[in-house]
Amino acid sequence: MKIYYDNSANAELVCHRRAQYRLLFGIETKPSAEMQFGSAAHRVLECVCRGATDSYDDKNQPVPFGAPLPAEYIMQLPQLIDDATTRFTLNSLQLPKFRVLTRWLIEHDIAPAPIELVHGTPAVELKFTVPHGELVLCGTMDNISVENGKLVVTDYKFTTSKYPSDYMREYRLKTQLWFYMYVIKHFGSQFLPSKYIGMPLAARIRAVFYENGLDTRDTELCLCDDYVDTAMSSIMTLMVARLRAVMAYHNNNELAPKTGMATGSCYKCPFAYICQLHNDAEERKQIEQANKKQYNPLLFR
Repeated sequence: MKIYYDNSANAELVCHRRAQYRLLFGIETKPSAEMQFGSAAHRVLECVCRGATDSYDDKNQPVPFGAPLPAEYIMQLPQLIDDATTRFTLNSLQLPKFRVLTRWLIEHDIAPAPIELVHGTPAVELKFTVPHGELVLCGTMDNISVENGKLVVTDYKFTTSKYPSDYMREYRLKTQLWFYMYVIKHFGSQFLPSKYIGMPLAARIRAVFYENGLDTRDTELCLCDDYVDTAMSSIMTLMVARLRAVMAYHNNNELAPKTGMATGSCYKCPFAYICQLHNDAEERKQIEQANKKQYNPLLFR
């Protein structure tokens, strides 16, 4: 049994039914408007990082990341916007914000200078898939850089939250960061040059608040220690056990129950609509069975 653990796996496994919909029925969900906006912004940062590391000056020398290239990038703005909006569906209300955000991201240089991977490309939007026992670990790392002797994974979040302190508090402990450090620690040799193997690891969330003004905040660096290995091993063991339980329902042609915290946050679930349809159908089925039992004339002979 191959089970995929990606950076949204915890959300799926909070609820057995949600895991069944996504992983076993294979139902695809339409990304929310906020997710589309964030994906487009990620694409801009990817283009900026790749452009900076691939640029050369008049003497054919590489231009270090962070060197001022305002004219070159300002000229690229329309192209970056067109590229991102064709890949991701932005509505008419989002486009003006996206234009402002694109210019701000370029001018403020919020992306750390990425390292180069084994094949010579910058470590931005790094997609990985590695087998690990019953699991296949997969995901996308936004940026890998070297800072103060540490190999640092940065994960960007683009949010409409108007309360930065509360938002950052929510991400103080984030298993997504543990997951990335676990993958680099145990499988980094598959995509990192040897000089980075064995370096101290760290990770952080860099949140961009774009609703009321533009601001960015970082969580404290989450350091990779023995606790990360212990926590991730426990999480993955729990994931396998939960998915086996879901498989048991699925193999019996039954709908898995709603479980865990998801029962209190169904309004956030992308499967809420289809789940409610199933609930209504089950309720109708139970009523019909009760009515048949109550009014079956054979019972009164």
